[in-house]
Parts: sequence; C-alpha cells; structure tokens
Amino acid sequence: MQLKLTVENKTKPTVLVLMRPSPAMPRDTECEDVPGGPQSDRYFSEDVPSALRSSYRIAQGPGSLGVIGNSTGGYCALKLAMRHPDVFSAAVSLSGYYKAAEDPTTGDLFGGDAQRREQADLSWRLAHLPAPGTALLVGGSREGDGDYFTETERFRAAAKGTATTVSAITLDTGGHNFNTWSRMLPASLGWLGGHLADPS
Repeated sequence: MQLKLTVENKTKPTVLVLMRPSPAMPRDTECEDVPGGPQSDRYFSEDVPSALRSSYRIAQGPGSLGVIGNSTGGYCALKLAMRHPDVFSAAVSLSGYYKAAEDPTTGDLFGGDAQRREQADLSWRLAHLPAPGTALLVGGSREGDGDYFTETERFRAAAKGTATTVSAITLDTGGHNFNTWSRMLPASLGWLGGHLADPS
C-alpha cells in the first residue's frame, strides 16, 4: 500500500517500522515510563529513533518522524507526539482512546501519582498544559465503537485555538476492528506523509 501511494505521488518515500505498542509484552505499558518498571516512553521516543537512524538512511532532524497506531497504539501515537513534538512532528490515531487504560494487563502505571495519571489523559493535557506544536489525525466511526466519537469530539474541542492541530476521519459506522482501520489506512498514510519533512 505504501509503495502504491508513493508511486501515485500521494506520499513521500517512507520507512515503515511495525512494532507492538508495548516493549514489555504481555504487560500493556500504555507507552508510559512506569516507576520501577519498563521505560516505554523513553524506549519509543529515544531508543527507537536512535536505532532507526543508525540502521536506515532516513531524514534527520525535526519533522522527519511520525507515528501511527490503532486502539492502544493510537493512544500511544497521540501521546508520543504530544509529549515529544521535537521527535514526532505528526501522529495518527485510529480508534485510539485518550487516557490510559487501567486493568490487570497494565498494573499500576503511575506509582500512585495522581499528577502523572492526569498528564496521561490527553484531553486534560490540552486543557491544562501548553499545547505542543504538532499535527494529529484521529480516525474512527460515529457509531459502533462505544464512546469513541463522544471522546474524540471532546478532544478536538480542547485542541481548538491551540498550537496543536487536530484533523479527523469519521466513518458513519464501523467499530473497533481491523476492517474499520483498513478503510482509513490509505488516507491516513497519505496524511502522515504530507506532514513529514522532505527527505534530505
């Protein structure tokens, strides 16, 4: 698909790296630096970019990296771009949520720190912290995916008038599944390529 988009001049030449949204499976770390546990934020924002640049001929500097994911990966994509706009100039979230899950697979992600928990809520970040200058695309369905649409509208409203730009792809129906995400993927990859710096 990426090659087809490139040939059709709908996106730039791109190195795609597919990864699980947690480096410590089966634990779901929600891309957090867990106190006394996996340092997932640091892994994705520092270690992975460094490894990519040492292994592949990719563009250097700001604007050269973006991130995309679905579900947990979508939440991680938005969070990484919002926390590290100097690393990820753009992010795409397909049916992602906006705050960290809390269940047996995550364990205690914040060491009981309420402030850290708040900062992991992306709508809270936009309302209470300086908004980063990054571009985000959120994609999902109006019906069939729980409270996704309501929470997405809340997130988009929080971003209005800030340095964070939020675009959206909204399907009338779909759900939390690969069929829905596959329908949005070509447009999402084209959008992401359009928000990255030209290779140098």
